[in-house]
Amino acid sequence: MSELSIALVVVGFNRPDHLRQTLKILHVALKYVDKVQIYIDGPRDESDFKKVCKCVKLCDGFAVVPEIEVISR
Repeated sequence: MSELSIALVVVGFNRPDHLRQTLKILHVALKYVDKVQIYIDGPRDESDFKKVCKCVKLCDGFAVVPEIEVISR
């Protein structure tokens, strides 16, 4: 029987505080996950721009582990 491969997708948008909490918890679970993809959607308008940029920056700092890929629009 082969080993189970686990992939995880995290979707973020304009809530950097919630994303920070999620990434902090995810850091603990990395030993159980083979690959993580983090998707950050682009801003809808000017009011979302700064919040989305904060989310992207958080994820870029988190993606130091080779199994983590950050995809942003």
